[in-house]
Amino acid sequence: MDKNIVLIGFMGSGKTTIARSLSQALDMEFIDMDHEIEQQEEKTIKDIFRQDGETHFRNLETAFLKTRMDDTNVILSTGGGVILKEENRELLSRLGTVVLLYAEIEHIINHIRGDEARKNRPLLQEKDYMDKIKELYKEREDLYLHAADLIIKCAGRTVAELAEEIISKVNR
Repeated sequence: MDKNIVLIGFMGSGKTTIARSLSQALDMEFIDMDHEIEQQEEKTIKDIFRQDGETHFRNLETAFLKTRMDDTNVILSTGGGVILKEENRELLSRLGTVVLLYAEIEHIINHIRGDEARKNRPLLQEKDYMDKIKELYKEREDLYLHAADLIIKCAGRTVAELAEEIISKVNR
């Protein structure tokens, strides 16, 4: 497959896990955008947010996407906030088929409720993180929906089922 598949969705929707599964099933290269930015900056996303701010991180996402425009045969797992910048949404669209892993807010909350799941999510370090999740979800939901070429509902489904649906719909 020459066309890339770009996974977007709220934090905790399963982008990285499903991207790995797709990569194996389709024999395509797997790229995790957050991991690549951490390697490039030699610090964690959490540290980038704390030391340099969210705006700087969003600019790093844009710069990263610009370096990937010639990629082929790639499954790209993006960060949850990549769609906040219009320029990023345009770059994602040019990069490949944009697949939204759509999860209801309840699914997200259940997935990231534990302290372990939250510790590396810089926007969820506050005590009232549940309110923050709801606020971010409301802020981003329409952006996700408009950026997506394909919407896949995640609730109650296995990684294998989700990957299978993505493969069948992208290959149409």
